[in-house]
Amino acid sequence: NQTYRFDWAHAVEEAEFLHYLDVTTPSSMSSPTLRALIDQGIAQGMPHRIREGQRYFDRLDSWNWLNERCPGFFAADYWALEEKRRRAFEIMPSRVQLFSQAQTYRAVYTISIETGALPGGQAIRLFLPFPSECAAQTNVSLLACSPGEMRANLVPTLGYFYGYMAEAASGWSSFSYTCELTVKECNSTPETLGDRERRSYLELEAGIEHSPEVCRFVQEIGKRGRDDESGMERARAIYDHLLATKSFRKTKERSQSLSNSTLAVLRGDGGHCISLSRAFIVLCRAEGIPAREKTGALIGYPVGGSRFSMATYCEPLFGHAWTEIFVNGLGWLPVEFHSVVIGEGALSGGNVDDPQLANLIEANTRRYRDYYFGAVDNLRLYCSASATRIPQFVAYDAQMQSWKMPVDASYECRLDVEVL
Repeated sequence: NQTYRFDWAHAVEEAEFLHYLDVTTPSSMSSPTLRALIDQGIAQGMPHRIREGQRYFDRLDSWNWLNERCPGFFAADYWALEEKRRRAFEIMPSRVQLFSQAQTYRAVYTISIETGALPGGQAIRLFLPFPSECAAQTNVSLLACSPGEMRANLVPTLGYFYGYMAEAASGWSSFSYTCELTVKECNSTPETLGDRERRSYLELEAGIEHSPEVCRFVQEIGKRGRDDESGMERARAIYDHLLATKSFRKTKERSQSLSNSTLAVLRGDGGHCISLSRAFIVLCRAEGIPAREKTGALIGYPVGGSRFSMATYCEPLFGHAWTEIFVNGLGWLPVEFHSVVIGEGALSGGNVDDPQLANLIEANTRRYRDYYFGAVDNLRLYCSASATRIPQFVAYDAQMQSWKMPVDASYECRLDVEVL
């Protein structure tokens, strides 16, 4: 029952869409394979437009169509990520657990920017997220960066290479750093919560808790968990119902504020990690359960040995989000919606034609759903929560005499991780 809508605001030419897919999919999806899937998709109703002989695709809904209507596209991604899970998790019939609760990584983060396309060779300033020390992430150390003078702009307390200025060279300019760190499985963070903090983690935009969408959702989950004073059972009811009724989709909310993300999820078929997490935050806060967002980057596809790689095109890589709820007696408890891409929420009715894969997804549903309510794995890097709001680079606009993110700037991000 999924719906797709071509929107010129998200339109890209065919060559750019193909490059986007090539960068962000596992190595088994070659450019010729992706081009064949696009041609096949067009014949079957994939969102696109033709203007002056050029084919255009909707960056979001054309991708949704491939993920929800193309078995080959979906299966390649699922099997690659299942290989990563099998390396990290001990898989049991009804549950999973990590082989190692702490893991040390060497990570290389690279951003490449098409600076030659900026008007008048504008200077740029970089704001690159850097892994932050926290209870679940320790021993963070910078080994190297390029260019070397960028080191002076590292502010570990902010979690950024903050404000490094560079001249825009012709072609593409690349900036990178290498670090080592230890990431632990997180189950809960025992803390107390003062009245002022509690109020801040219960804040809602005016009226959202009384919107028809939120009221309908609350009515659907009924009274489950109402008698649990800690709030955990009520939060679990919200979590379960979101997973039961929503799938993984890229969404088109005007902005990813708490309210916009919540309404996009509740009005539509599903959401991505940020929108589902923010909807969960709103729904918990509406029930009097303090909730907050956590941010980081997932390590990517296995690429041989003990190495993994993840890349994005014109999207932040440090943009994964999950949540924490405050439970009396436990402190901050993590809740992760990653299970929506592992279990039955990943199924659309048209994206799986392999019985073996269908059986695996069915088996994965309960064990990962249960694991990710109360735990997050160590297959991630933590960073500042502002990474989803601050652009990674800005250019100086001489006409406006201000720094801003160039509207049409192309860039690629890559995170290569080696297990030590």
